Amino acid sequence: MTDIAKLRPGHRPAVQRSFQDLVRDRLPSTPASFPQDATFDEATATWNYLAQVQPVGVVAPRSTAEVQEIIRCAREAGVTQLAIRSGGHSFEGASLGGRDGAAVVIDMVEMNDITIDRDAQTATVGGGTLTGNLMVAAFEQGGLMLPTGECIAVGMGGQIQCGGYGHYSRTYGILTDRLLRAEMVLADGTAVVVDEHTNSDLFWAIRGSGTGSFGVITSLTVQLNKAPAAPANFFIKYPLTDAASFVSTFTAMQEYSLNAPLTFDPMIVIWRERLQILGSLATETAAERDALVADMREKLPPTDEFDIRPADYLETMRVQGLEDTSAPYYPDLTDVRRERREHLRYMKIKAGFVPEPFTDEFIETLAELAITQPPDGLRIQLLGLDPASGLPPGRGHRHQEPRLPLADGHVLGGASRRRR
Repeated sequence: MTDIAKLRPGHRPAVQRSFQDLVRDRLPSTPASFPQDATFDEATATWNYLAQVQPVGVVAPRSTAEVQEIIRCAREAGVTQLAIRSGGHSFEGASLGGRDGAAVVIDMVEMNDITIDRDAQTATVGGGTLTGNLMVAAFEQGGLMLPTGECIAVGMGGQIQCGGYGHYSRTYGILTDRLLRAEMVLADGTAVVVDEHTNSDLFWAIRGSGTGSFGVITSLTVQLNKAPAAPANFFIKYPLTDAASFVSTFTAMQEYSLNAPLTFDPMIVIWRERLQILGSLATETAAERDALVADMREKLPPTDEFDIRPADYLETMRVQGLEDTSAPYYPDLTDVRRERREHLRYMKIKAGFVPEPFTDEFIETLAELAITQPPDGLRIQLLGLDPASGLPPGRGHRHQEPRLPLADGHVLGGASRRRR
């Protein structure tokens, strides 16, 4: 979120009406919604009961010039906060301002153009482009891919700033590291280009800040790579009967995930009723895939639920989106759209990094937690990353010390209960 309080301090009681008048007058054809409008509920929809926020208004620009004009209107009306929504996927409602009446939402949903350069293996997209739509375009226009988060309806402008950890991250890295260039509008309305050589300090800041506080990303160019030629999804499940079985199974999973070939992209998920390891195999041939599966069968604990699903890259992402994400998705990636109120559930999610493998003592604590939680009460996910990516530590999300793949994981725990 961009704080423009210093540019125009004070938040007048009539700020909502004033901002609305300015927008309607200066941008009459730009999609906009305000609390009294019939479209406002849909414009401010989320899928978390705990993050229902009513902003000052929602405006959806279609060009950089319109973004600049929205910012000018906000300043003149005395608005002190802008919330930038690229996909509306904030767990805490930050893309709506975080609290009622606080922010004007600049909704980037209309700025979603995608241009693929097959020769350079790059994509240039609008800040409101959803990751799933980019996946489809890149794969269909040259068999290309981009490592992103596992959720396929997240906006590129937001995810590029906070990581993008997903089921191919251990093999190919994270989305943030793929940014080559961005076009932005700053809080004073200035349009700038940022890359390694132009506004390089801002380029450093947006790769990992995760906050959207530096400006509105209207366009970004990212580096693609060839998608794996013979990938697969895997789903391996173990029933949880007691703490001892949890400890032995989890320990074996962690050990394998730390030492497996980098074509093994795991996520360990802890439920009360089961323990599972799932993810993707980024293999190039059927023979390589079969060898990796054989290695998994040999070194992971035996189970009757050992499911390997060969598919093309796009299908592996679709399956993961449907079967392993906290938000609802749709059968056809090309039909990805923003979630609406019909998908509401209660959800609280926390994420962080773990610099070392879990100790025996901590695994025992996890075991006790897993066997005492209600079935829909808590889920913990551990996502493996590659610490030896060769990328320099001088980035907003980097630390100086190397990390271990599983231990550098995305730890996600929270209540995830669908509305009955």
